[in-house]
Amino acid sequence: MTKWNPQRGLRRLRTLSSNRSENSDLSGRNNRNEAIVLFDEVATVRELAAAIAKQVYPADRRAPTNLDGLVDMLREYKVKRIISSYWSMSPKDTDLVERVFEDEGIELIK
Repeated sequence: MTKWNPQRGLRRLRTLSSNRSENSDLSGRNNRNEAIVLFDEVATVRELAAAIAKQVYPADRRAPTNLDGLVDMLREYKVKRIISSYWSMSPKDTDLVERVFEDEGIELIK
C-alpha cells in the first residue's frame, strides 16, 4: 500500500478544478458530479433529494420532492455514485431507492 502524498493529491485537485469549466452549465456550477458525498442524516427520499440538490443545484433552484424528480436530477448532473455517511431511511424506502438507482446505474454506498 502506498503512502499518501499530499503534493500528488494537490496536483490531482488542480487538474480536476481546471477541467471544471468544460463541464459547467450556464450558472458556472459543475454539471458532472460522478460522486456525491452526503454528511447530513438521510431518513426520507425528500431529505436525500434535498441533500444532493444542495450540492449540485444553484441556490435559487428547488430540490425535487419525490423519487422521479430525484432520478431526473441525478441524470441531469451525471451522478454515478452516492456515498451517505448517515443513512437512517426505513428498509422499505431503502429497498425502493436501491432498485431505482440500480436501474439507473447509480451506486449507493451507505
